[in-house]
Amino acid sequence: MRYLGHRLARLPGTPNSIAGGLAFGVAVSFTPLIGLHILLAIGLAWAARFNVVAAVIGTAVGNPWTFPLIWLLTYRVGGWLIGTGHGGEPPPDLSLQMLMERPWRLFMPMLAGSAPISILAWLAFFWPGRYLVTVYQQNRRRRLSARRRFGPLREKGTER
Repeated sequence: MRYLGHRLARLPGTPNSIAGGLAFGVAVSFTPLIGLHILLAIGLAWAARFNVVAAVIGTAVGNPWTFPLIWLLTYRVGGWLIGTGHGGEPPPDLSLQMLMERPWRLFMPMLAGSAPISILAWLAFFWPGRYLVTVYQQNRRRRLSARRRFGPLREKGTER
């Protein structure tokens, strides 16, 4: 995660562009459109003129450890929004056969629930992301400027 943070902050572009791309990647990860997350993130970031690489990095929020929580959350919110009769709980006849015969029974509530959650996720990652990238880029410029003026900085005890 630390490496991804450094990689993200060092991307070329403005803090606004990088944070917008990251936010689109995260937001798309909350949709049930598995297999399309990266393509959707790239398309949205490109259309909004945000950083496409940051969008791809943002899709890492959706991973095998977070998907079960994301799916449960989107299903419950979607069930509440469209009024499924299960009270936000998975259908009682949930099985592989039911998923194969009637996939819309789970997919539609998840798709409906992912919309408001994706909007909130976009906002939750854009503003802090923009601030963190701004601070990182300012500190990096300051370090590089000092290095050009004074040469590489050495810590105590490392003189030769």
